[in-house]
Amino acid sequence: GTELAIIKGFIESTREEVEQMKARITSKNDTKQTGSPVQHSSSGAGTNKYSRLSSIADSPHREYIASLEQQQLTIRQQDETIDMMGESMGNIRSMSNNIAQELDEQAVMLDEFGAEIEHADSRLDATMKKMAKVLHLSNDRRQWMAIGTISSAILVVLLLLFVM
Repeated sequence: GTELAIIKGFIESTREEVEQMKARITSKNDTKQTGSPVQHSSSGAGTNKYSRLSSIADSPHREYIASLEQQQLTIRQQDETIDMMGESMGNIRSMSNNIAQELDEQAVMLDEFGAEIEHADSRLDATMKKMAKVLHLSNDRRQWMAIGTISSAILVVLLLLFVM
């Protein structure tokens, strides 16, 4: 909406400037033909061929040019931001790859640990069954020997479990 209005204003002011230039050229031709300068006044004040030319700052295109410069500055800033975001994304990608690799290594370690625990659990179950069988012995002396043997076996299993 506003950009369209600015562009229309630019086109209209350009047409006006072209008309003014045509008028100046025509007045110069009139001066050359008659020998005396013909004065054209568009603003009420007298102008001659030595009048001050309008600068870009006084031009009606100033707003349009300023908005273009602002847009270019914004585009440059956005490009810089996009470049920084691209670098950040590269860093994040490499970090995520490192994390994935570490997780894979830890998963293997956990699988091995789980297998060791299952093996120790099965050995402990077998020992407990043997201990239950020994507890059913009727002789008191045999029971104490069985308890001592099973206790020492449990200690050996626990030592092996913690040493491994």
